[in-house]
Amino acid sequence: MRVVDRVKRGVAPVLVRSGCLGLHRRVRAWAGRPAGATVLVFHRVGAAGPPGSALDTPLEAFREIVAFLRRECRVVPLDAAVSLPRAALPARAVAITFDDGYRETLRVAAPVLAQAGLPWAVFLPVAYVGTRRLLWWDLLACAARRLGAPAVLDLAGRVLAGAPGAGPAPGPAGVGGLVAALKRAPDRARRRVVRALERRLALDARGRRAGGAPGDDAELAPYRMLDWAEVRRLATAGVTLGAHSLTHPVLPTASEAVRRREIAGARGRLARGAGVPVRYFAYPDGAADARARRLVAAAGYRAAFLADAAARADDPLRLPRKGLYTFSRAGGGFSAAVLAAELAGVFDGPARLVGWR
Repeated sequence: MRVVDRVKRGVAPVLVRSGCLGLHRRVRAWAGRPAGATVLVFHRVGAAGPPGSALDTPLEAFREIVAFLRRECRVVPLDAAVSLPRAALPARAVAITFDDGYRETLRVAAPVLAQAGLPWAVFLPVAYVGTRRLLWWDLLACAARRLGAPAVLDLAGRVLAGAPGAGPAPGPAGVGGLVAALKRAPDRARRRVVRALERRLALDARGRRAGGAPGDDAELAPYRMLDWAEVRRLATAGVTLGAHSLTHPVLPTASEAVRRREIAGARGRLARGAGVPVRYFAYPDGAADARARRLVAAAGYRAAFLADAAARADDPLRLPRKGLYTFSRAGGGFSAAVLAAELAGVFDGPARLVGWR
């Protein structure tokens, strides 16, 4: 368990028992600062992804979260969370979103939400829809299992050594360190590492493995993406669809041409493929700079979501979202006290100061 999760699990019950959470809400209301809607973000639910992954929420924890939200909050559609004035939103308004378009979202999370009668939204890396390609960090995890982490780190180090401006190769922190290094590296360097790993694993452009072993499909199932028929099924069921770029680059590290293609191209392709308007954008890795935000506005999105200290609830292109990583495989099981504290915003200030996520 991460240190931040231990701190939250220690502090939250004390805040609940002492009545500090209720006091926090009353002070905000007295000060004329309506809370607005808290927009939550999930990734995979129930999938057996990499051990200790902060992106994977166990199914039982997700069920507990949904039950809590249904009982204690007012879950509203993303359109309402974005468009309604704060004062017009119900108390403790929450919107539920998913990133990355994993098939597990439809097969595992959607039935839980449908049974609870709650609206939700999903942001898709559109170029992966309908393919068998793996998102780049999932590719690294699979490559580490098949080739061994030392082989992956060696290959990536050699590729990065030949990429101008890529920075130092990852140190001894393993594949997690490599993921962090590639997020900081220029986008073109990250793409070179991804292509090298795909060649090493003999994956074609659609993510198929030549001569794959019978266990390949089962091994890769948690990483598979929605296809277009499934995306259209979600749209028909009333799920809000948003764009999460085409290929999930970290936009501040990409060239102007790549940014424009990733932002505007995703909106057009998703609208055509799903047959619905696309109004919202989620910045990959929650990161954006002023140039990326201008391109999002120029592409015609109504609002966009960040996941860092630069988020601002009063700027439609810098709206915040909250990831409940304390309940992930990395953070441990469900805690009603921690969730109540998260939704009250108690941990937001420390998170901005020390970079908690």
